[in-house]
Amino acid sequence: MSGSGKEVNDRNGIVPWEIPCNYLLHKSMTKYDILKEALEKQGRGEMKAFGNSMLPLIESGSLLTFERRKTYSDGDIVLSRVRGRWIDAHKIVAVDARRGFLIANNHGYQNGWTHQVFGKVVRAVFPGGTVRNFA
Repeated sequence: MSGSGKEVNDRNGIVPWEIPCNYLLHKSMTKYDILKEALEKQGRGEMKAFGNSMLPLIESGSLLTFERRKTYSDGDIVLSRVRGRWIDAHKIVAVDARRGFLIANNHGYQNGWTHQVFGKVVRAVFPGGTVRNFA
């Protein structure tokens, strides 16, 4: 980058002034923590999801776009925590005022009840490039 007046780290090509302020925090954060933070701060975030528990709605390796909502409903595919475990793209199959949301995969396996829902899947880009939007 001659003549730019800026230096680039030759080892990895990272331009120091383009590194996000919270970059160092992300080194110890999981992809779920990073997505949760994006949803809390910006209301939107993306993450790849793997596994076959949501076939045929979502394919393994799909890039999912999540949005934070004020309310979540039966049928929404969400990012949640159930009994301390991250569940990155399972459905709400029941809602109860006291117990919260019942989370399950697309094949009937129930993860359990939770009040911790952080965002809803609004878009999936399958590995082959097909896009599926969710209302």
